[in-house]
Amino acid sequence: IEGREGRGKNTSCRREAKAILAPVGKVVSVVQHMSKDKGKGKNVLVDHVKEELVEGGQKKRLYEDLKQSLIESGWRDELKEHCKEAMRARAKASSAELTLESLTKEVTRYAQGSVPDSVKTDFLEKLKVAILKEDQ
Repeated sequence: IEGREGRGKNTSCRREAKAILAPVGKVVSVVQHMSKDKGKGKNVLVDHVKEELVEGGQKKRLYEDLKQSLIESGWRDELKEHCKEAMRARAKASSAELTLESLTKEVTRYAQGSVPDSVKTDFLEKLKVAILKEDQ
């Protein structure tokens, strides 16, 4: 009986070790793959993570959660208002060119810089959880 208890603890430790080391094995395989594709560098890692998230169905859920967080934070409404103001300002200034391309460039810069820190932090935490869940 004593021997069986000892084996049970040992098996439990092995399971825990495997659970801890599984993500490490995944990273090692990606790094090995990256060394074969030296020209791509970190793009290989990013592509691998994206692929894993799509295959696991996590990408769509993360996207929807991010979209909802941006709406709830007021970011979307703020961005709409910024677009309207930018168009009004360009319409008033006869020298400013009002093209879809120039407006998109300006709004994109503003949009990326105005995402609330709380939304970024929340999204990164959810992304981290999703990546770790995919590795298990």
